[in-house]
Amino acid sequence: MKKQILRETLRIAYSNLSKHPQLQCYPHSSFIVQHNQIKEWDTKHTYEPPVHYGYHKRIDNGRPKFHAEIATYIKARGLLNGEPFSCINIRLNKSGELKISAPCNCCYAILTALGCGEFWYTSMNGWKRI
Repeated sequence: MKKQILRETLRIAYSNLSKHPQLQCYPHSSFIVQHNQIKEWDTKHTYEPPVHYGYHKRIDNGRPKFHAEIATYIKARGLLNGEPFSCINIRLNKSGELKISAPCNCCYAILTALGCGEFWYTSMNGWKRI
């Protein structure tokens, strides 16, 4: 992944932080990248995903949220032409500090099956790659 793409995704996430629908909880943003171009991006949503996505199997019995990775893929799927792509996850707290945004097991499994070749995500110490 080119550093310029990672910098651009961070810039977009920072510039839209105040408008994030989950600002009071866990503001995640995800980006789908293919051929070193950002194809699409989206955020974590407040509405519940379909049961078959697997998010309903939570141990804390909390209400699941539609994760940013899947929302972004849904927006980008017509632009990908069946070729491999990358996913970048960013989580910022209200103050704009980087937090851990590794994909959950459900998102990882779904996107890997759909052609995601690599995941990049923020941690408190910078970028990590799966």
